[in-house]
Amino acid sequence: MVQKMFHDFEQGLENLRSWMDTVETNLQRSLSINTLNANELRNHQQAII
Repeated sequence: MVQKMFHDFEQGLENLRSWMDTVETNLQRSLSINTLNANELRNHQQAII
């Protein structure tokens, strides 16, 4: 019984860890996209001026 609970708990931790990795990857991707867009916008504004 205790062994099963411990196993389920470990499984849950693994799922949580991989979910957080996915979230982190997506956050970093969207952050870098936003940074790219901001840089392009800045270059565009400088070109107009």
